[in-house]
Amino acid sequence: MSWDYTGTQQLQHNSDNVLKGFGDFATGSARDGVSPSLHLIYQTMKTQHKQTQADNKKARVASKQLQIAVSKIAKTCTEIRERIATIVMPTSVLEAELGTMAQQSAMHES
Repeated sequence: MSWDYTGTQQLQHNSDNVLKGFGDFATGSARDGVSPSLHLIYQTMKTQHKQTQADNKKARVASKQLQIAVSKIAKTCTEIRERIATIVMPTSVLEAELGTMAQQSAMHES
């Protein structure tokens, strides 16, 4: 089981480009004295964008850790099934032998 991050990576690339374009516009506007508040908005967006990138990275790491944990659980379940099979099989063999012994005992008694 694995997750594909291609869509997330493309979205990240697109948002990087939009942010850069807006940053260029806002910086130019502030420099020209047209709208200094645009630069402030850009700085806020840039900070939020960096936080989103960090959150996405944490989510990818957590997802990978979850994949590893699920894999370990599946392996443990397989090992448990194998151990149960080794316990159950001798029990059935023992029951068959006891049945044979009971039949032999009944034949000797008659």
